[in-house]
Amino acid sequence: LQYDSKTDAVPYGERPDLKQHYQNQVSGEEELRPKEWPTFAFDFECTTDGAFHEAFGVAWKYIPSLRDKKNFAESGIDWDRTTYRSEGKDCALDFLEYCSNYYDKKIHKGIQLIAHNAGYDKNFIFRHFNTGYPKLIETGTMLKLMQGNFYPYRKSYKGKKNDTPIKVIDSLSFWGCKLEKTVTMFGLDATKYSKELVPYNLFTKEKIFLPNGDLRCYLPLSLFVDAIRDQEGGEGKLRQLKYAIDQKLMGLSQHEYLDAELKCMVDKGLQNARDWECLINYTVMGKEAYIDFQEYVMRYCEQDVNLLCEAWSKFEDMIFYELPGREVVGDLKIDLRDSGNNNAFVSINQLANYYLQARGCFKDTYEFTGVPRDFMQRFVNGGRCMLANNKKQLVRDRKISDFDACSLYPSAMKFGKGFITGLPKIIPLGHKLTGIGKDWTHFMIMVKVVSFGQSRRFPILSYREKDGSRVYSDGQDIIGKEIPLDFHTYQDVNEHYPNFKFVILYGYYWTTPRNTTICDVIKEIYDLRLKYKKEKNPVQQVLKLFMNSAYGRTILKPIDKHTQFLRNPSIAVKETEQEEIAKQNDKFYIDHFYRILHIYKMPAEGRWLYRVESLKDINEHYSAPHIGSDILSMSKR
Repeated sequence: LQYDSKTDAVPYGERPDLKQHYQNQVSGEEELRPKEWPTFAFDFECTTDGAFHEAFGVAWKYIPSLRDKKNFAESGIDWDRTTYRSEGKDCALDFLEYCSNYYDKKIHKGIQLIAHNAGYDKNFIFRHFNTGYPKLIETGTMLKLMQGNFYPYRKSYKGKKNDTPIKVIDSLSFWGCKLEKTVTMFGLDATKYSKELVPYNLFTKEKIFLPNGDLRCYLPLSLFVDAIRDQEGGEGKLRQLKYAIDQKLMGLSQHEYLDAELKCMVDKGLQNARDWECLINYTVMGKEAYIDFQEYVMRYCEQDVNLLCEAWSKFEDMIFYELPGREVVGDLKIDLRDSGNNNAFVSINQLANYYLQARGCFKDTYEFTGVPRDFMQRFVNGGRCMLANNKKQLVRDRKISDFDACSLYPSAMKFGKGFITGLPKIIPLGHKLTGIGKDWTHFMIMVKVVSFGQSRRFPILSYREKDGSRVYSDGQDIIGKEIPLDFHTYQDVNEHYPNFKFVILYGYYWTTPRNTTICDVIKEIYDLRLKYKKEKNPVQQVLKLFMNSAYGRTILKPIDKHTQFLRNPSIAVKETEQEEIAKQNDKFYIDHFYRILHIYKMPAEGRWLYRVESLKDINEHYSAPHIGSDILSMSKR
């Protein structure tokens, strides 16, 4: 557990990588640097069959900045409210050329693009990055950030020839819900956004494109109706509707209920098609009816972009104007397009963490890396999901009470002792300690269980099996086990297990006072949310999301994979350049072969040949799991 206090621990928010990042942003023309990136909402429509999906349509719309809205309110200067779209195999290029023409390097840092579930949509942009080397940050399948550069290269392009920095972020990382849910979350006009009804089983290359590569606009209406029935019906839909059927909401049989639902869906789809003038021969007797499927799909695409644009704009206003603290920390206002170093926020966790730092909640606290961070991460324990005695129970013919804790994690921050400050002291193997010190303000220790006394229906103690699964137990199986014990768990154990005895093996302890600022700050946000909730103001949903994300950055797991992209030699014009690119790729394999985990083939026509995932040094990752685990532990009390 030994650590270097100069390299393995840093004051919170002063990680070496962050300091270097700030320095890189400073230039001799700093006064000319913009505070935000021009931002567009976008959405792609694409085929869903084959090894590589192919985009056939994209819609985009400018999202007004706080400055735009201020100028409009004061002087009536409006922004471009048009929803643009492009269709065909080159739609992504059309979109990026528009961005390049919009970009002005004298006043813009780059172009920022936002999509909902951008982890998928990013692929159609990425393949056109053609200068520099792209950067990709992902957690699982979710995109946090993608950066790259695009330079217009088509001869048909008549706009400005700019090497344009492009940044893509995902709104799903902020809201964590389906896009349609944002209508309620932000109090938007529901009549403007009809429920999406698109038969995605028709999104095949055969039905979308003609043999010559042009778009196939018209499909038989009967095919469209059957596709809706196939997609929305079947056994899967019956299982989804089981609850409604069991409750006999309509007094119908399962198939009657499903048929009624399907008829409503088909009627809704046909009504939208009529409203958008997508039907041909629909009222003509003796002629087969057709639907302009391309137009129908793009109308929904535009609708999604309009909704994302309006929701994001409302979200920016709420975060900027509604969060409390301006009277405490001067003019505390958070612009989502500027995280303090001219870089936009990429997740709700990052946003909440920035706010708490600005309010002084992390003053005198530390982040750790290497051995101490890895040890502290063992104490991160999520929700306790179990029934009494950890056994299955079947309850019939009587109601079950639902006791749901109100604002569980914000409550833990309010009623906890505050955030842990200072550096820990080490309890090494072979120590002579006999118990918990009276001056310890926090501790994270591994102990060996000797005895516990009475068993409880909901055990407090837990240990991990060899497969990594966590077992809650206070039976004989935990005797002799090595388990983690922290400040709050120890208090619970003392209360519920009077005869609990253990031997301290090793760990850390703190004697420094805690920073209690968080207790007051989280109470302010909670009270404000309660006020808005009573007024039925949708801002309360954003504040709820914000509070529940406030501690997430502290327990962020290390990103142990690094994604790099190797260039495609075949796209180079000169033979000498092709050979040079091939040599660079070979050198990469030789230098990194022991780190490479996966190599993925990229689409043949792009600039990039392979996507390579390799191991990343985790000692570059800093976090504060001693603070996050303390909140999680308090939430179980």
